[in-house]
Amino acid sequence: MNPAELMRDATPVAAVREGYELHYGSPEVVSADDPDLALLAGDRLYALGLEKLAATGDVEAIGVLCETIATCARAHAEAAPEQAQEAWRHASLRLARRPELSDR
Repeated sequence: MNPAELMRDATPVAAVREGYELHYGSPEVVSADDPDLALLAGDRLYALGLEKLAATGDVEAIGVLCETIATCARAHAEAAPEQAQEAWRHASLRLARRPELSDR
């Protein structure tokens, strides 16, 4: 399983979200039966999504996704998954105003 290959055509946001799901939820594209491999695959998809954005120079979107990743990690460490869902909702609203993301 190469998560980056499976997600190569995904938008940056979709790659990061799939990485999040590999860490904490129910991934839709990438599957890993081993939790340690799921964590590594999730990290790779975080990197893939951020790398795609870096190639475009969209520093604001990179900041939004980095903030979301950090907030979600903290929320799950504090056993507050509802805060992670709120972070994704907030990020989605901020990124929805950037229609150019859907083309990447």
